[in-house]
Amino acid sequence: MRAYAKLRVASVLISSRIIPRPVEEEEEEEEEEEEEEEEEEEGGGGGGGGGGGEEEEKKAEEEKKKKKEEEKKKKAEEEEKKKKKKAEEKKKKKEEEKKKKAEEKEEYKGIQRKHKQQQTDRFAYLGYVISHDMTDDDDIIKQTTKLLVVGNTLQRKFSYCSREVKMELFRSHCYSIYCNSLWSRYKVAIMNCLKVCHNDILKRLLGLPRWCSSSLTFARNGVNNLDVIRRHFVFSLRSRVVLSANSNITSVRQSSAYVCGPIQQRWLGLLFVQNVG
Repeated sequence: MRAYAKLRVASVLISSRIIPRPVEEEEEEEEEEEEEEEEEEEGGGGGGGGGGGEEEEKKAEEEKKKKKEEEKKKKAEEEEKKKKKKAEEKKKKKEEEKKKKAEEKEEYKGIQRKHKQQQTDRFAYLGYVISHDMTDDDDIIKQTTKLLVVGNTLQRKFSYCSREVKMELFRSHCYSIYCNSLWSRYKVAIMNCLKVCHNDILKRLLGLPRWCSSSLTFARNGVNNLDVIRRHFVFSLRSRVVLSANSNITSVRQSSAYVCGPIQQRWLGLLFVQNVG
């Protein structure tokens, strides 16, 4: 008990600095205090570092958000560019298709124009006019106009020639009526116009009036009228057809279209006179 009391008294005296401490203890205490201060400083620095870390984390998060937004914007822009490219490509394809279709249509129209058959009421084949109704009226009108042109030319250029010269000119120019032997279906009025034209050419060439007799004029001048000219042409053609040895012509000659056709009847009516009564 006495020892404990002594220690107690000594600690009190030492704490009140009445009795100085040993140097070693003081050094230890100072070291401990320095360590505590350092720890406190480190703790304070750690706390400040922790605050700075939070700010850095916030900044990093903001930067990440900004980067994500920028990436989204870039992706959206790229998608828009792709869409625009696709739309442009589609437009180009459509335009090319339209151009191709237009070119094909033009080519088809050109082919149609080239190969299109023109419908007409009549056409000329080897100088002979064939009409849609298989009549000879158009060809007779054509020969009438030719005769009128020839007659006007003869009257204008050879009106002062002698009668013999005029008759020779009339025989050479007004006898050759092309394909008149093939006329079988025609109107009598159109044939009469051709006859009148033929008669008037001779009268005008000789300087005779129109009211004088045509048959008498032809007989006095030794010239054939239109009926005689046609009869000569028909006889020549019919004789050649009958005497021909060609297989094609013989087949046509033996067909019913030739025997009972209008051309054979017309030929017989011109060449042979029927007995009446």
